[in-house]
Amino acid sequence: MLDVRRILCTTDYSECADAALPIAARLADMFGAELHLLHVVELHEDDPETKGLAQLHERARSVTLHDGSVLPSQGGIMTVAPAILNYTETHNIDLVVLASHGRRGLRRFLLGSVAEEVVQRSYCPVLTARQPPAELELGFPQRILVPADLSDHSLGAIAHAKELAAVGGASLQLLHIVELPVIPAHYDALPLSSSFDNGAAVKEARKALEGLYEEAEGPEGSFSVHVKIGTAVDGILDFAKEESSELLVLASHGLTGLNHLLLGSVAEKIVRRSTCPVLTIKSFGKSLLR
Repeated sequence: MLDVRRILCTTDYSECADAALPIAARLADMFGAELHLLHVVELHEDDPETKGLAQLHERARSVTLHDGSVLPSQGGIMTVAPAILNYTETHNIDLVVLASHGRRGLRRFLLGSVAEEVVQRSYCPVLTARQPPAELELGFPQRILVPADLSDHSLGAIAHAKELAAVGGASLQLLHIVELPVIPAHYDALPLSSSFDNGAAVKEARKALEGLYEEAEGPEGSFSVHVKIGTAVDGILDFAKEESSELLVLASHGLTGLNHLLLGSVAEKIVRRSTCPVLTIKSFGKSLLR
């Protein structure tokens, strides 16, 4: 069953950030969880406050408390995402809820995305929302979409989705996107494309999805299996729109370093573009299941 004891909701006081608080409050009420509200003041190097805080942290390294213990260093000045991640660890947060601004293109490249960095690096599940408050449906989602890559990494996401569906009487939509092999343009004249059997791939994927549902822990319930051909991110988002999915539950592999730079993350791209809330479960991270 789901066990959520501490929920962290972050805000930067923007209109976009207002999308997260109603969801966090609803979940806290549903699970009887503590609700932590966090705002991070981001200071720049030239700000007097930054220099003063930096000096304070440096002095704190050598301060001895009345009981003889040494005051632990807080690691100096942090930017927004690391500060959020630090808070989740020090306060043993079970679930982070925050808004995604959905930046794309050059602006995202220059400014980055707090939501995407938190999704990538958080040890606990993260729920992101991008819709303005007027468009939020605060009732429990009745159509929960779980995209699966057919690996064991998907089991955790499916298990969480099964428990969520049981709580709200929702139905699950299990989806796998069959991505066609990439064939270089100068091979177009060769009959390579005909060697890929779409029908067989779809049939095998449907069988694998059904097997994952049976293997994943959690109560049995209403579910449907869907297999589409296309690219992962666009295929998932198109399906969610066409089938009126109200919540996406994703497994994140947590790529870092060069692999993340070159390949990106399906989860982070969906967080950036999805119009409905996205719950990201880290494959090797904290579980909400007890």
